[in-house]
Amino acid sequence: MFGKMDPFLELSIGGVQIYKTAVLDEAGKTPQWNEAVDFEVKDMSADVFFRVLDEDVTSNDIVGEGTCSLADFCQEQGTD
Repeated sequence: MFGKMDPFLELSIGGVQIYKTAVLDEAGKTPQWNEAVDFEVKDMSADVFFRVLDEDVTSNDIVGEGTCSLADFCQEQGTD
């Protein structure tokens, strides 16, 4: 009940959840998922929304969240 956090991350693009990582039991404040995800990009101006949650028995607590644009991930004005 009062142990380390059990974090997981949710990733949404354009308001649609596309990925949820595995829950890392007792990973604390510095989790490392080392997971890769592939998805088809249809709109480079779409927003990417990240949310890290702590899994609990009764409810999940939000640890942090953020938003950026898909274009922020592109190299040298390209789409790669």
